[in-house]
Amino acid sequence: LVFDLNPAAIHHWDSYRLLSAHIAYITPRYNLEDRKMEMTGTRQNPDQPINSFFVRDSGTDLWNVYELFLRLTYHDSHQDPPPGCSNWRVLHASVAIPSPPQIIRSAIRLHPWQIKEFDEHGNLPIHIAAKCERPQGIDELQYWLAKGVNRTPIHFRLVDQNLPRDHPISILVEAYPAGAKQLDSSYRLPLHYASLLGKPVHQLISAAPLALATRDGRERLYPFMLAATGGHLTETFQ
Repeated sequence: LVFDLNPAAIHHWDSYRLLSAHIAYITPRYNLEDRKMEMTGTRQNPDQPINSFFVRDSGTDLWNVYELFLRLTYHDSHQDPPPGCSNWRVLHASVAIPSPPQIIRSAIRLHPWQIKEFDEHGNLPIHIAAKCERPQGIDELQYWLAKGVNRTPIHFRLVDQNLPRDHPISILVEAYPAGAKQLDSSYRLPLHYASLLGKPVHQLISAAPLALATRDGRERLYPFMLAATGGHLTETFQ
């Protein structure tokens, strides 16, 4: 009902640059034992996050609530399929918001075919993650969770040494390395977008080294040129 009255509110950032979807994840009907189980499972065995989410009913409730907010944020609709789309793709939406790493990993495990599926705009999930320009919080240690929200040790979603591994691009490359070699509808590789926007590129380069010598299909520029255009040359290719 609230969404129907004011659909635009779903896209509003609060003072911590959090969307409603992020707040729904941070403050679920979720007790301390559930949170400990999720955190322990994510840190110690990140390749099997489904165990962390769905051991308890409250974890399933958390997933269902978060998925609803993903639908509302990504498509401005709770219809299934969404307007203008043939299918609801939770993985594409989860990297566009962007979502916590355990959400993305769980989406891959639940819907493994989606990591190789182009959407109606010609994007794989890895293209969306590379071109996503949504603000990602103001916390230098956590790309999605802003400073000042549930900052007790049990609520830390990421620890410093896990940052490179837990970025959406890293998760997607690890799950589907060939995605780094795929062109989108604009004839651009994920590396082109990541270079332009100053996103992590090392995993993309490792998976598709020839991409460094590939011009993009729009401006005919190499990745390092796109990085320079976006003002990210030093930080991206240091």
